[in-house]
Amino acid sequence: MPKLDKKHIEKIQKSLPIFIDYLDSQSFEELHSQALDNARFIRAELPKLLNSFSENDFIELFARLWSSSMFKNVVYRANKIITANGLEKIASEIEHLLDRNAPVEKRFNRFIKSIKYLGAATATEIMCLNEPSKCGIWNTKSIQGLIRLDLIDLLGFKHMLINGSQYEKFNQLSKEIGDILIKLGVEQELNKHGIASVDLMIVDHFLYSISVSEEAKIEKQKRDSDLGFEFIHNDVRDKVAQIGDFLGFDYEVEFKIAHGAQVDVIWRTKIGNLGIVTYVFEVHKSGSIDSLILNLMKALKNPTVHKVIAISDREQLNQIEKETEELDEKFRRMLVLWDVIDVIDAWEKLKDVNELIGKLGLTADPFAKS
Repeated sequence: MPKLDKKHIEKIQKSLPIFIDYLDSQSFEELHSQALDNARFIRAELPKLLNSFSENDFIELFARLWSSSMFKNVVYRANKIITANGLEKIASEIEHLLDRNAPVEKRFNRFIKSIKYLGAATATEIMCLNEPSKCGIWNTKSIQGLIRLDLIDLLGFKHMLINGSQYEKFNQLSKEIGDILIKLGVEQELNKHGIASVDLMIVDHFLYSISVSEEAKIEKQKRDSDLGFEFIHNDVRDKVAQIGDFLGFDYEVEFKIAHGAQVDVIWRTKIGNLGIVTYVFEVHKSGSIDSLILNLMKALKNPTVHKVIAISDREQLNQIEKETEELDEKFRRMLVLWDVIDVIDAWEKLKDVNELIGKLGLTADPFAKS
């Protein structure tokens, strides 16, 4: 299990002024108030709704979560999740996720394996809001905060797609960070804001403040020449889908686009006289490049497909480019190569912009309190 040594503690101590400044910010006030309201909903109201769980009930839950803020159209995304899983199954798995008598690891594993299109960020946020003494939030901001604090290597993983054992390892590390924050006197600062003690929600605020600091942004720019964390196929696939959502496209994951061709992601929209326009994405981590190329060729048999995009690391993209040099010129014109680093960078920037625009309240919130 993780164990913080002297250098880790010193790094946390040096970062403490960033967190204290954050505690005095409007951002913290808004986010913490939202978290308290969401915790009340999940603990007091949600269990009563699960016996007769409706579409609107799930949409309200999903719309409340920070993990949904990355989606341009929350209702559209929520309906896709309902269609893929069914309301009865979603309600049953949420009930198990909230069961405080069951081990955290087993609850997490069950939910992740059972429910499509809801990942670790959503599951851990619900668990943290329900049990902040035991469960932290695992998302891109917590990962970036741990990287900034030089703590990520204690976990041995840096990717979003974790299992229950890895989640518990993260929770243990979060508790140790919380203990250090207490020893450094953070509770005195929290008391000024009406917060009695340090739990894993406060640790999440700490990691978030570190991840969005100016120092973190500068360090990220230096790291952009390297991926910074492991390349996970499904993680990148889902980010591509979310980028399409940010940009206003309809999207599908694991979609059969033509006979014999199932692709990772499509973006689809209707453009004036052009009719339906489709963009096809394939994420390639390993395996046969020839099979990848053949699948993209088959995808082009669908007349709505305007471009096919292969996503991988730079080394494999160079190999794909080499393998396609002698192929038909029309196919080469339709093929786009997208570096996985640029995909992740685009996702992070669009997510931040979407969250900032969301704060303006320009779109109607179906669950806003009157």
